[in-house]
Amino acid sequence: MASTVATVAMALVMLAAVSSDILPVVDAHTGLISRTCKKTKTPAICVAMLRADRRTDGAMNLYGLASNALLIAIDTVYNNTRAIVDLFKGKEGTPEGGALDVCNQAYLEADNDLELQACVALDFLDYAGASKVILLAKDAGDMCEDAFKAINKKSPLTDMDRQMTERCGVTADLMDLLASKRSE
Repeated sequence: MASTVATVAMALVMLAAVSSDILPVVDAHTGLISRTCKKTKTPAICVAMLRADRRTDGAMNLYGLASNALLIAIDTVYNNTRAIVDLFKGKEGTPEGGALDVCNQAYLEADNDLELQACVALDFLDYAGASKVILLAKDAGDMCEDAFKAINKKSPLTDMDRQMTERCGVTADLMDLLASKRSE
């Protein structure tokens, strides 16, 4: 019994030691996100977006946050495109199918903008160029919503389109912050 108590006590001491080493890193990371997101147009969305994605845990600076934000935006394109393809099944030749086709084309262009052009611009430290391309991709959600408005139907993708717009907006803001730091 005494050895069990000693073992548990030792485990608690080790856990406390490990936790005290980890907490400052977590606090510093949380501070980086908060400080950075306060400089964006939508701080609450920025914080929620970055904190929700585990890849952001490794970001140590603005460049890391912006890079991860771009990955989050790219993931959003993929997820929305999958949803569009699923919704399109059986709707070929219908007004809804036509609107979904417009959505699919808009998201394919957004994929090109983000996956190819914005990533290359970021790799070459062209933050202003990356921001411009990301803002083009941001329009995919609006284009999709407009396609459904044109046929007087409620879009089944409204929440996903809003998410696309928000995430690209945050990503462009972070690229703009990088660009302004570079010009200082």
